[in-house]
Amino acid sequence: MFDSGATLSTFTLQEQKLLRVRDQDTIPCSSRIADSSKVAGKLIVLTAHLEGDTHDFRVPIVFLPMATQVLIGLVGIFNHYEIRHDPINWLTEFEWKGPQLPPKRPPPLPPFPAPAWSGYWESKVTEQMALGRSWPEWEANGRPDDWLDHWEKP
Repeated sequence: MFDSGATLSTFTLQEQKLLRVRDQDTIPCSSRIADSSKVAGKLIVLTAHLEGDTHDFRVPIVFLPMATQVLIGLVGIFNHYEIRHDPINWLTEFEWKGPQLPPKRPPPLPPFPAPAWSGYWESKVTEQMALGRSWPEWEANGRPDDWLDHWEKP
């Protein structure tokens, strides 16, 4: 399901298994869900492509323990493709536009910092991994809240 109000894509733990993503390759990420409460998920940035398309793109994904369906957020598909939907014929088309600049007016949470889009989330994963802050390390250290502080608005 597409969620144009979400920045990141949210996947279930079942998709984490199907994609063979190891916990030690993810970092803890504070995420807000539909009722605005904060939950901790496992963040990773993966290379993706749409079936039948030759273009690869990077998608930040948060695996949430309580997720029951996949939600595709803005970063990844929305900033690489023009998406057109024809409701009469039940057809959705994706046309490759390539990496785009961030929107002129970002959504309220979180802001789109520089570097834009997937690059920002990749830099966060790299930064936190360099600090030894993978998901298993976070759990082994008692799930400290201050490991999530970098996700908050300044």
